[in-house]
Amino acid sequence: MAATGTREVAPCRWITVTGRLCLTLLMAASLGGLAAIQSGAADAPAVPHLTPDSGQVVYYESTYPSSFEIGLVDADGWNPRTIHVPLTTNSGFVGFYGSPALSPDGSQVAFGLQMEDVNVGVGPCDEDDVDVINIDGSGFTTLPPPPGTTCPGHAVWSPSGNRLAIDATDIATDQPEVWTENPDGSDPILIGAGSGPSWSPDGTHLAFLFNDEIYSVGSGGGVATQLTHISSWENVGSPYWSPDGAHIAFNTSFPVDPGLSGRPSTFSFTTMLIDRDGSNLQTMFAFTQPNQGSDGPAGSTSWAPDGQRMLVPDSSSPAQGYAILDLQGRFQSSLDLPANVVRFANPTFIAAGGVAPSPPVTTPPVVGTASTPSGNGYWKVSSIGGVFTYGDAGFFGSMGGHPLNQPIVGMAATADGGGYWLVAADGGVFSFGDAPFAGSMGGRPLNQPIVGIADDPATGGYWEVAGDGGVFSFDAPFFGSTGNIHLNQPVVAMSGTADGGGYWFVAADGGVFAYGDAPFEGSTGNLRLNRPVSSMVTSADGLGYLLVASDGGIFAFGDAGFHGSMGSVAISNPIIGVAPDRSTGGYRMVASDGGTFDFEAPLD
Repeated sequence: MAATGTREVAPCRWITVTGRLCLTLLMAASLGGLAAIQSGAADAPAVPHLTPDSGQVVYYESTYPSSFEIGLVDADGWNPRTIHVPLTTNSGFVGFYGSPALSPDGSQVAFGLQMEDVNVGVGPCDEDDVDVINIDGSGFTTLPPPPGTTCPGHAVWSPSGNRLAIDATDIATDQPEVWTENPDGSDPILIGAGSGPSWSPDGTHLAFLFNDEIYSVGSGGGVATQLTHISSWENVGSPYWSPDGAHIAFNTSFPVDPGLSGRPSTFSFTTMLIDRDGSNLQTMFAFTQPNQGSDGPAGSTSWAPDGQRMLVPDSSSPAQGYAILDLQGRFQSSLDLPANVVRFANPTFIAAGGVAPSPPVTTPPVVGTASTPSGNGYWKVSSIGGVFTYGDAGFFGSMGGHPLNQPIVGMAATADGGGYWLVAADGGVFSFGDAPFAGSMGGRPLNQPIVGIADDPATGGYWEVAGDGGVFSFDAPFFGSTGNIHLNQPVVAMSGTADGGGYWFVAADGGVFAYGDAPFEGSTGNLRLNRPVSSMVTSADGLGYLLVASDGGIFAFGDAGFHGSMGSVAISNPIIGVAPDRSTGGYRMVASDGGTFDFEAPLD
């Protein structure tokens, strides 16, 4: 059967030092948000394994030349909010400086605007300014430039929130300078020549850019230390401290073709990393990107609050988007241009609520669940491979305490309930009980990580499915995949038919793809969801299926019965899976913290 629920997006053009990765587009979905903040565009599914407490992303957006906004969105792509910035009647928005910066307490945003007098046109930057606005859209304030300067721009908050670091141009020398000042613009202190300042997490130092080299200086000024010494670099971007203060990341770019009229059409773009003392220079990511401006690709790099992921420019779309990668260059998710916005630039990762990130949770999250044939028991599996049994589910072993190359992402039980398989993100499969090992994708190159596994009751084999919909069969027939189709959102789960003659998988937006004898009974691909779909399960006779969203919303199709959901109830952790009770037709939803919610199913 033909795949369903797809919408065509831009071709994949992402090249990293670890290989080729095909990115998906992530569009924003409206969830309301703060009372005084307008809702964003609809249709924004999330990518699995990124939870709301992973932080937020703050960015610029503009429907040039009519308006300018600050955008905020959760790191999983959900809950977009827009802060409208009032512009004066005689000035028009031209561009922006640096990245918008949310204050540590989450109450204000500081940003730099490049403006022009509409009666004069683009010229000297006398109209440029640094501004601060409250998160609810009130209190818009333009800060005065430091004395003897013009063209103030890039602005960042100190970790304590009591100072801003900005750059501005010295009127006498026409050279950029770094200053610090109070959030209202008072008490300006000259730090020295340079631009693009970045505070160390402890607030004791500032890193900045000068003559395409990275420097560091005490936050009160003094003699700066040159950290990089490679004069051949071109278009070096502003530095960004890692959350632990041990490293500094920055971008470089250079043209790879002459282009028309001497303006290159494509740039090579590299994200570099150094230790805080300038040692251990290394390349993190390298790729090509279309020219977004005369000096090279627009955009900036930003650390996630956990220090384990980075936000980097994404060349997979004609619009200026950004990808979230782990520190090995593996794709995690992407952010792209909202449909009604023509400019989207310079996003910055921030901790949830704008405050410093909480200490990491030490309890590994639950990532998968499966039911016994009777429906009177079920298993849960955590990301480190620990297996937990309930009811008549037997314990046959686990990977808990054993080293894994990649975390576990799912599990499937054998048809008789006498065993189970665990699957990791790299495609490694671990068999327990009477579950046979028929092979895996472990150690083989993948375009995107594995996200699920389903058993074939007819052969005793299994299928693995990746985030791009690629299907890998092991002692199970291959019925098709979306591995060569550009999906609107990534695949998050898979389920087989009762007779093993087909399978479904589902994307984060609820688009359902049916193959073999698996009937297509409907999807949520065209609906606005409050939260992304995270899992699916087949009805007992294989003539229907349930989709479950991360907020506990349930969507029933075919003969799958609806027995209730958690969609209208506040839950503290996202739902990651659903386990059917074959004896009652009910189901149990499982959250990432192991919490279980039963509907017409006994909670054993």
